[in-house]
Amino acid sequence: TYMRLDGSSKISERRDMVADFQNRNDIFVFLLSTRAGGLGINLTAADTVIFYDSDWNPTVDQQAMDRAHRLGQTKQVTVYRLICKGTIEERILQRAKEKSEIQRMVISGGNFKPDTLKPKEVVSLLLDDEELEKKLRQRQEEKRQQEETNRVKE
Repeated sequence: TYMRLDGSSKISERRDMVADFQNRNDIFVFLLSTRAGGLGINLTAADTVIFYDSDWNPTVDQQAMDRAHRLGQTKQVTVYRLICKGTIEERILQRAKEKSEIQRMVISGGNFKPDTLKPKEVVSLLLDDEELEKKLRQRQEEKRQQEETNRVKE
């Protein structure tokens, strides 16, 4: 048995779904959209978190992981992130790591190694993610077309 919580789930149903997942042993999987799940959801009955779609904002993914890593968790939690090599998701993950590094630097008061991130990289992290995503998709398409052209030549 599985449960699914997404943007179409009514708020009144969400609380019951979470309670059922926490208390019923027959529910094996709880499919949860990270954005629709929102804050304050406690899923200590979970021992596995699988991300099949990473967010540009690393804090959103961290909050999703934290839903299983709550006070009262008695099991070891394993987190999997499904990323296909050479896809936009690979770049999203890299960008999220860079953003997390900037967060860490800000929180630590700027005590960081100067070679951690170059100034251009910091500026690029402050750009609009939609703009960057568009550029990355365009580059990916250009790369695909170039590979196709190379295959035809061979």
